[in-house]
Amino acid sequence: MAVSGLKTRQPTGRVPWPCILLEGEEKAGKSWALAQFSSSDRIGALYWIDLNEGAGDEYGAIPGAKYELVDHDGSYAQVLAAVQAVKAEA
Repeated sequence: MAVSGLKTRQPTGRVPWPCILLEGEEKAGKSWALAQFSSSDRIGALYWIDLNEGAGDEYGAIPGAKYELVDHDGSYAQVLAAVQAVKAEA
């Protein structure tokens, strides 16, 4: 039975793309873990959208870290455009 106003579809059965969420309080090591994670041979292209924290540059010194920093001016429009461009690349 369909619920009025609810958009639904049948499941595809396809395996989804991997999705990783790093969560934790400030200074818990999330950015460090992401930079270390980028050194894995199982990871393809990794794009880092730094939101004015500067950690992306700092953690590039971690041995084996391989990611690209995305340049933006901090505006909502440019951050959104960056996210959309990375999504399109994937």
